[in-house]
Amino acid sequence: MSFAIRVTAGKNKDRVFVLKPGKNFAGRKSTLDIPLVNERDMEYEQFELEVGKGKVYLRDLSKSGTFVNRKKIYGVQELKAGDTIDIGRKVCFVLEETGEEPEETEESEEKSENMA
Repeated sequence: MSFAIRVTAGKNKDRVFVLKPGKNFAGRKSTLDIPLVNERDMEYEQFELEVGKGKVYLRDLSKSGTFVNRKKIYGVQELKAGDTIDIGRKVCFVLEETGEEPEETEESEEKSENMA
């Protein structure tokens, strides 16, 4: 099972980001996995989404706060498909199941071979 987040409000509305296994960082830095450089309500590193074993966990990295289903989170929060992630009043995401397994990259194939 794989996941994506879709931007539902803000300057990047309708953009979809497929989440890779492991850690996915979101914020205004252009080098992040989920770069939203023109979203002024977001911090440079707003939150982290960790994907593994069919689950997604969100960790708030900001000083301003990250909200899941309109409730401020503290620490780590498990997400379910359909959960919303809100940043300020103008940026919103929704977690979606894509139903597809992410394709293995050459790097992940090499790691698998080296582990065998």
